[in-house]
Amino acid sequence: MTTLKLPFVHEFRKGRVTYRYFRRGVLKIRLRGHPGSAEFMTAYQKALAGEAPAIGALKTRPGSMAALAASWYASPRFQAMAQASQTRYRRIFEELLKQHADDLVRELQPSHVRSIVFSKAKTPAAARALLNVIRQAMRHAFDIGMRDDLPTRDVRPPRYKAKPHPTWTEEDIAQFEAAHPLGSRARLALALLLYTGQRSGDVIRMGPQHVRQGAIVVRQQKTGKEMAIPMHGELAEALAAHPGGHLAFLMTQLGAPFASQTAFYNWFREATEKAGLKLPPHGLRKATCCRLAEAGCTPHEIASITGQSLKMVEHYTREVNQRRMAARTVARLARPARTET
Repeated sequence: MTTLKLPFVHEFRKGRVTYRYFRRGVLKIRLRGHPGSAEFMTAYQKALAGEAPAIGALKTRPGSMAALAASWYASPRFQAMAQASQTRYRRIFEELLKQHADDLVRELQPSHVRSIVFSKAKTPAAARALLNVIRQAMRHAFDIGMRDDLPTRDVRPPRYKAKPHPTWTEEDIAQFEAAHPLGSRARLALALLLYTGQRSGDVIRMGPQHVRQGAIVVRQQKTGKEMAIPMHGELAEALAAHPGGHLAFLMTQLGAPFASQTAFYNWFREATEKAGLKLPPHGLRKATCCRLAEAGCTPHEIASITGQSLKMVEHYTREVNQRRMAARTVARLARPARTET
């Protein structure tokens, strides 16, 4: 049997083979089972998180949801996800395990899935996210033989009409710039969001090391795409007006990079409120798409900047395209000028 090689896992042979997790100055524990087994992977994941097993702790029940979680988290498909996606999926699934850790995967029925998902019907977005995570986990269960069907196949989430992020208008942008002059952190944040068209999670990671040959080169956390966005003059001006010397362009008041997208969101919200606005940073990504569309850029050209799918670009620019087509339509209906006879 081929042994799965894992970081910090050491094999010992003394009569029989045993495995220990050893990370100098952090943790040293014995891992029961064989690398790749549900029991082993559960203990390994806890060790990675710095959790020492409690004395007399119960073993993970074979075939249970907890055993599935350990196997899923260690799978190549899960590990290939962006780190932000892994964190989000684990958080949602770990919440589910609080009540269903010992439930057997093979006994999960569509009715059970519906009941779990619709327990969050008051927050439809959370219900949809939970269903998506369960689907991914059940796909893994199917792949490794814990199930011979997909109990989520015919389960539909609660219906709801999602509120789109409001798009920043040109008036909103001008109002924000009036409240936050060049040289301020808020003005630089606006310029980075607006003139790169990237998500805030990618913007807070940008720094001088990402500037190459007149472009900002960044790999998107969500998609894994490497984007090279030519430096706009307004962005270059904002960067020149801001003190440098850090690995990230945007720093907190304490001189450290933003720890998370949420931390940045909360800070930027305060900056927008100071300007008399109540708009999310993601609305600037939509504003970028609209500006490019109004300049006559095609969906493919817009996607080359934002890294979005063509479907999402068309969704973001639908209003702009409607106005443009309506203007052309009305122009065609205009009466030809009368000529003197």
